[in-house]
Amino acid sequence: MLPILTPEQWQHWQEQGYLKIGGLVPLVYCARVKQFICAYQGIDLNDPATWYPTHEHWHGLMLQVYQQPDMEAIRREPAVKQLFAELYQPNR
Repeated sequence: MLPILTPEQWQHWQEQGYLKIGGLVPLVYCARVKQFICAYQGIDLNDPATWYPTHEHWHGLMLQVYQQPDMEAIRREPAVKQLFAELYQPNR
């Protein structure tokens, strides 16, 4: 299995603590999750006044909704699992 992370991405992760990596999951899952979050939170992407609602399941940057089918499908994607293994394996 070929690694997902390049040496430059690994270095960025180590120095900055975040990565943006595209193409790991089918875009249809991402679109459905975005649609779900907007509907669940009452967000209209065309109205910035709705972008930061208060909600009982909103904790910091996390929306505490884990059982949505498309979110689960993203978590089960082999490339996502591989990426997490690369980021958190002890002997990189």
